[in-house]
Parts: sequence; C-alpha cells; structure tokens
Amino acid sequence: MPDANLGAMHDRQHADVANRYRLAVLLGVVAVSFAAIFIRLTDASGMSVAFYRMLISAICIVPLCLIKRRPLPDYRSPEFKLCLLSGTFLGLHFVTWTSSLKYTSVASSVTLVTTQPLFVALFARLFLNERLSRSAVAAMILALFGSVALVWQGALIDSSHLIGDMLALAGAVFASAYWVVGRRVRRSLTVESYTLLAYWSSAVTIGMICLLVSPQLFVVSFRDLLITTALALVCTVLGHTLFNWSLEFVSASFVAVMILGEPVGSSIWAALLFGEVPTVVQAIACAVLLTGIFIFAREESR
Repeated sequence: MPDANLGAMHDRQHADVANRYRLAVLLGVVAVSFAAIFIRLTDASGMSVAFYRMLISAICIVPLCLIKRRPLPDYRSPEFKLCLLSGTFLGLHFVTWTSSLKYTSVASSVTLVTTQPLFVALFARLFLNERLSRSAVAAMILALFGSVALVWQGALIDSSHLIGDMLALAGAVFASAYWVVGRRVRRSLTVESYTLLAYWSSAVTIGMICLLVSPQLFVVSFRDLLITTALALVCTVLGHTLFNWSLEFVSASFVAVMILGEPVGSSIWAALLFGEVPTVVQAIACAVLLTGIFIFAREESR
C-alpha cells in the first residue's frame, strides 16, 4: 500500500507539472495574440516597428545570457553562420508580416502567417528528404484552399488587401525558413545563445533594410516607441520565451497546435478595438485554413 500511495502521489505531481507547462503555453498564446493589435495601434511604418521590436528584444536577451553564462560559438564555426542566417530570415519575416498589417485586416494577416507549419513541412521535404503521409498532404491541400479563398476575398474587397495578404504569406515563408535553420542549430547550442545571435542578426537585417529604403524610418514618435517596447516585452520576450521554455517539458506538436489559437485571439481583439468584423467568406476561409493546419499538426504528431 505505501508503494501504491507513493506511486499515485508521483503521478499527481507529474500531472501537476505537465499542467503548469501547458498553462505556460496558453499564456504564451495570449501574449502573442496582442502582437497584431500593438502593431495596428502604431502610426509608424511596418519596417520601423519591426526594427525597434527586434532591437529591444535583443537587448533584453543580453542580461539573460550573462547571468546564465552561456558561451557563444566561434564566429568561424558553421553554427555561428547558421545563427546569422536564421536571424536574417527572422528579420525578413517581421518586415513582411508587420508591413502586411498596414494593408489588410488583422484576421487575414494573422491567419495567413500561421501557415508556417505547411511551409516548414515543404522545406523539410525538399531539403531534408522528410516524407509526408497522405493525410498530411490532404490537410495541406485543405489549408491551401482556405488560404486561396482568403486572399481572393481580400482582393475583391480592396487591392490593398491583396498586397497585405501576399506580404503575410511571404512572412510565413521567411518564418518557416527561420524555424528550419533554427532546428538545425538548436542541436548544438543552448536556447539563450541561439536566441541572442538570431535576435541581433534579425535587428541588424531590418536596420539595413530601413537604411536602404529611407533613414527616416529610424525616426518614430515617443508614443510609437512605447507601444513597440510593449510589443517586444509582451509578445517576443514573454510570449516566445514561454514557448521555448515549455518545449523542454511538452511536445513541439502541442505547442504548434496551441499557437493556432493566436488568430482567434487577435481577431477577437481586433473586432472589439477596431471594429474589424470578418465577412462571412473571410470567416469561412479562416476556419478552413485553420482546420487544415490543425489536422496537419495532429497528423505530424502521430
């Protein structure tokens, strides 16, 4: 009996720990769902917001690495170069996706950018020779149908919506490349070291793009700087850190499926704050797209 009681107690403790980290993922989803809202509240350009978001996030990671004494890879090593490449993709992701929110609705932009798992699977198939099941392929086709319907509906509403939707899709492609490269680097680097290099590389990439387009992009109002600081702290430092932290205790598939709640949260906030209520066609297209990604993520977890 004592052994049985001890085993039951251990099981309850294990379940409590798992539930705490699942709760952390849920809190992370709530945090990142504010990203589109913060961006929409700013008057600055998408590139300006993206630059200061990543610069502030990169600065916040420095004390963490110093406290934990995480070493950085040699600048001549393949890991160091891959970190820079990953950060470059991350920077391009934020430039395109943040800019998309200036042209299209929050619901369309956030839903389209969550097609990342599909592009990750495609890149893995092309470059890593990873095979996909028939069910996964069918789910990808379903999601593709939803994304095409969403873009088509946006183009009917306004040509600027089409620009925004295409920028959101481009953001998904760049984010997928970021995840694929990051998956390779994380095999040999700690999350702190990898994040530090990737975030700084991302900030430098966006800064160079801003410099090439117009140096005036670095000039933002104090109000926009405050909003962007909140964006960096809540959505990047808190939200994404919770995802990375929880991956040690919960599966990546669980995190991937939970992140699909971001478009729902963002759409609700957009409807309440900006009166952005999706059309019937947009709502159906979003539902089809998210259903396809959800089935795909579940199939991959098997």
